[in-house]
This record gives sequence, structure tokens and C-alpha cells, in this order.
Amino acid sequence: MMFFVTFMCNSDSYGGTFGWGASVNNMVVIAVLVSAGTIAATWFFLLEDENPAGYNVHVLTPREWKLTAYKLFHQRAIVHLMGYMFLSRLCFTYYATSAKAIYEYWAPAGALMTNLFSSLNAVVFAGAALLIGHGNTMRILQKLGWRQTVAGSVVISAALVLVLALFTVYNVVRVASITLLMEQIITVFEALAYFVALLATVAIAEPGVECASFSLIVTMGNLAVPFAISLSQAIGEHFDVYDSEYESDSNHARAQTMYCFLVAVVVRVLHLTLLPLLPDRAEAARALKLSRFTGRKGSVIVLTAAICAGFMVCWALFTTTLSSFERTSCLNVAGGEGC
Repeated sequence: MMFFVTFMCNSDSYGGTFGWGASVNNMVVIAVLVSAGTIAATWFFLLEDENPAGYNVHVLTPREWKLTAYKLFHQRAIVHLMGYMFLSRLCFTYYATSAKAIYEYWAPAGALMTNLFSSLNAVVFAGAALLIGHGNTMRILQKLGWRQTVAGSVVISAALVLVLALFTVYNVVRVASITLLMEQIITVFEALAYFVALLATVAIAEPGVECASFSLIVTMGNLAVPFAISLSQAIGEHFDVYDSEYESDSNHARAQTMYCFLVAVVVRVLHLTLLPLLPDRAEAARALKLSRFTGRKGSVIVLTAAICAGFMVCWALFTTTLSSFERTSCLNVAGGEGC
């Protein structure tokens, strides 16, 4: 679907080069039809055992939902993974705002090329998921350990970001296709770190409420994205320069751009400090499940975790609402360039 959108939305109105293209309304209709077909196929063709052995299928009441949430938030493993997933996605999602200027002035990339590589990004994540599910890959990860795998991914991706920035900013290599290709290689290591975290999430899933515990942790990771965008824009505005300086390729523009990338690299490297929150192997994850927060200190930690989770939900709703309106979408907090 993403490749289809890439070619259908490359006309003049989208900043592309094709003499033809689909309107936004037509693309929405096509997306709705594809989604409707997917829903219908899932409903009619997905076969599942409605009463699997060892489980009693039961719809939870509101009171039971509260008890389940109370139980999950008191598990040390759940809270650890919630914190890790959020901060991990924050470190990987934080970006250098100057990258937009690079693709506009120093390594120009057309709309078609940019969209093609954006589609390739989804393919990379899908390929990483298939690779991690392979038996040989699982054995390698088990031998290396989850922490060592993530640490390697963080270091390599941070090094690639730094090298890519140096080569582009100081005019060693300014070719859009090479820059975009390097970004996909960086994405491979980001995907590896992400799916390793998902392996840990599966390992600590609470029996009977596996979906709830898994969704809770993954949702915390997703909530990090709007927060990371707001943070990137808030910090990146301190390194902004005039467009004329990018066009003239001035030393000041190069320095400010490099500072912006250095902050992004530092944020990525800070990911290494999160590794104690990640179990090293499945056995360690299952052992961590046996530990619970108790006493006054445990209650404070649980309450803090619940408040932080609630705040992030409100933040995501707040920034999404701001970005939905033309008057406020330009605000840095909404991911805009500033009004």
C-alpha cells in the first residue's frame, strides 16, 4: 500500500514530477476500501479456537479490569519494560531537525525518491521481524544475550549517524540516494533493538492477560513518539539558521547543523544507560516476573508509573489535537517548525 501511495501521490500538487496522480480524497477512498477488505478477510477467514485448552474465555467486567491493572502495575517486570520501552523509543525516535535542510539544500532528494525510501523503511522492519522469528537468529540472540545485542545495535547506529552527518555536512559525500540508503541501514539496527525488546515483552506476559500486558508495554513505546518529536523540535530550534546560510553553505550553518546532529547522537548513546531495565535473556525475564512491588516504597513506584503513563497519554492527545488544526500545527510542541 505504501508503494502504491508513493507512485499515486507524485504529481505537481504533492511536489513531485509526475503529470498525473490521485487526489487526497481518492486516496482516502482507496485506503478505506483496502481496510474494509482486510477487516472482512480477518472476520471470515481467520480461524481460531474460541475456547483453547486450559483457558476459560471470559469478558472482564470494569471491576476485573481494575484488578488486572493493579496486578500488572505491581509486577516489577512490567514496570521495568514499560519504562525501558518508552525511553528506548524516545532515544531512537529523537532526530536532528537540521536533516530537513540537508535534503533540501545540500543533498536534494525528490519527492519520489524520499517516498520510496520511506516505504522501504517499512519493508526493513517487516524483514527484521521475519529474521528474528527464524530459529537460527533466536539461537544467536540467546547466545549473545539481549542486552549485548541492543548495546551493539545502539553503538553501531550511533556511529553510522555520526559518520553520515560528518560526510554530508562537511561536503565529503552529498548524494541523496547514498544518504537515504545509509538511513535504511541504520533502521535495520533500530529494528533489531526494538524486536529484542518485544521478545522480552512476550517473555514476561502475564498468563491469562497476555494481550493486556503486551499491549500496555507496546503502547508505552508508541507514546514516546509524539514526545520525542516535541523534544526534537524544542531543542532543534536553538540550532536553526537562515535558509540563505544553507544555500551559501556557510561555516556557521555547518557548525549549527553538526551540533544538532551531535545532540541526536548523544541522545542515542544514552540508550546504553537503559540496559539494566532490560532482562538479558528469557530466563532472566521469567525470574523477574516473580518479583513484585510491595510496601510503601513499592506503592510509590507503582503510583509514579501510573501517573507517568497517564501523563504520556494526555501528552499524545494534546499534541495530536494541536497538529490537527492549521493555526496550531506550526507550533514546535506539535512537531511544527514554529509559528
